[in-house]
Amino acid sequence: MAILGLVVAGCGKENASGSAVPGASVSSTGAPSEEPLPTPAPQAPPAIVIDPDVFTYQEDLGYSNETFVVTGAEDDRVVVAALNRAAVRFMRVDETGEEHFSDAGATAAYAAGLYTPNYVSDPKVTGRGVELYLDCKGAIEDPMAVTLRTILRQELEWAGVHAHVEAVT
Repeated sequence: MAILGLVVAGCGKENASGSAVPGASVSSTGAPSEEPLPTPAPQAPPAIVIDPDVFTYQEDLGYSNETFVVTGAEDDRVVVAALNRAAVRFMRVDETGEEHFSDAGATAAYAAGLYTPNYVSDPKVTGRGVELYLDCKGAIEDPMAVTLRTILRQELEWAGVHAHVEAVT
């Protein structure tokens, strides 16, 4: 079996050593062009912004932020459904940040001495947005907080939500 390779040379502006010069372009005829490459379009803002203090331990307060609100979404019903899915997953995260994919796995982690959340509220539509409370006795370890924020982002993204998530203090 033969392998066919193709080497393209001289397709752009090159320096004396034959290396391509960054920013050089080629005209439609294949000749080097002095026209600059187009500037990329500005990036759209992220669809979901989660403030860093969501689920984070606050030294000055002596506890973790366990309540958050999702603001700016177009449809609170979609947010409520996403938070209901996130709530099931939140209850399966242990203090090391591992998400257990069954209630039995989370129960086994708890039986082995790993902390898991005690309770999660139903999402509540308020004047600010949709709030949710996760009871972790005021102490959410950093690895657990990272996983909780990841789950929150995933569920909101999967629901197509564009929103801002902030801690309620």
